[in-house]
Amino acid sequence: MRSMTNLEIITNAAIAAELYTEDEAKTIISERGELPIHTYTQWRKMGYQVKRGEKSALVCDLWRWKEEKTEVTTKDGKAEDIDTSHHYKQKAYLFTVQQVEKVQQTPRLDIRAYNAMLAAQRKASASA
Repeated sequence: MRSMTNLEIITNAAIAAELYTEDEAKTIISERGELPIHTYTQWRKMGYQVKRGEKSALVCDLWRWKEEKTEVTTKDGKAEDIDTSHHYKQKAYLFTVQQVEKVQQTPRLDIRAYNAMLAAQRKASASA
């Protein structure tokens, strides 16, 4: 028996929660390759922030990948690393596009100028 993919899990959960009809979900996936429902971390990586006070629209168990090596001792006494990486399911809290807003990025030059000003203030107060 084949396990469902994360996309299938999210799609089924979104349809069950009546966030989308089956036809709407199929259309969005065919156009975008995914539904606009992501974890907090995924939204942050895309430059969005979950709005204050929002609760997850969906909670479901999604597949995660864990890179892992286990050290074993061979018959001749040598240590050897064996790849024991594996998939496992973990509870995920998902938010819709209506629950997020675009993050206003502060340009790096502004941050550097502000940090330089703070450093100069600290230096001045230390020498006073």
